[in-house]
Amino acid sequence: LALAGAAALLAVVAVVLRRSDRGDGADDAGRRTLAGVLGVGAAGLSAFAAGTGLEDRWTIGSMAPASLAFLLFTALAVAFYLFSPSVPGQLAVAFGAVVTIFLLTDWALADSIITAGLLVLAVGIGWLVLAELGAWRADVTARLVGGAITVIGAQTPLFHDGTSDSSH
Repeated sequence: LALAGAAALLAVVAVVLRRSDRGDGADDAGRRTLAGVLGVGAAGLSAFAAGTGLEDRWTIGSMAPASLAFLLFTALAVAFYLFSPSVPGQLAVAFGAVVTIFLLTDWALADSIITAGLLVLAVGIGWLVLAELGAWRADVTARLVGGAITVIGAQTPLFHDGTSDSSH
């Protein structure tokens, strides 16, 4: 409950801060960035609170609470990025998306590293397309992030050690 309360407080401060833009340029950029950072914090605390709450009640598998928590984190990070675009917000969306893919494919598909790699690769390519279309506020950062995600997706099968039960 304390985590959820702290998340709500950060979210409210982020909204108030973002709504206080005065239209004077540099101050607005600082407010937008700070609101974005507070939004990332709110997303993280919300996901941690949800994951902690689910952990004690979930009986299907150990990855399910983490998968759902990261899915929540990613969704909230996207929402806060759309509300207050910032580089930290963009990085949070990227981190959340990649980790969510790995957790969900590991949980739902029983260690399908090729599927995870292809999904991450698709996210990276999509990220780059959005960067070229100008959908991200910081387009140079978006190109770097998209490139990094693409490389992670393409290299994912190399990190597989082949020790899962499905490979025997």
